[in-house]
Amino acid sequence: MASYSSLKTRLLTNSAIVGVALTAYCTVTTPTPGAPLGVLLGSLGSLYYLVDLSSDIEKLQPGPSTNVPVVAAKEIEDVLPRLAALIPALYAQALGSRRVWIPVAITLLATAWNYVVQDNLPHAGFAPAIIGFGLGYKMPMLLVGWDDLKESMMDEERGKILTSRQRPTLVEPEDSGFDIYGNPIDKRR
Repeated sequence: MASYSSLKTRLLTNSAIVGVALTAYCTVTTPTPGAPLGVLLGSLGSLYYLVDLSSDIEKLQPGPSTNVPVVAAKEIEDVLPRLAALIPALYAQALGSRRVWIPVAITLLATAWNYVVQDNLPHAGFAPAIIGFGLGYKMPMLLVGWDDLKESMMDEERGKILTSRQRPTLVEPEDSGFDIYGNPIDKRR
């Protein structure tokens, strides 16, 4: 459990860092003030996404799950009652998570912000919000994966990346008496 809490902390910290970095980058590079606001909104959504995902993971119990509506619905023998139970179970399994609706909520929040502020404050950009959301939770996962990969490739003695995966070297082939297709070579020619 300690490794999970460490992973959770790394992901949430990296998500916050990526969100701040993306917002700062958009603030410096884009001429419109709405892009950084959209990226900030998307980054906050990605942070909520990771917090919600980690809370769902923490609720998991060891062993097989006993309450899976799709499995229970598939065990019904009659066709119509099975479909009547299976359709809502599939819907709940696919779209029942709050995380599925986070991009929609980000878009609705950006729309509400743009409606409320009218022309007094900068409008939030929709595309930067969705890009900020996507990069805000994907980049931390890639960074954690890269760190883990780097650690697994480190040689403990030298502290350098192992060189055992160097480019292949060319070895002079033996004269086997066969051509590349496996046919015997006629040496009388």
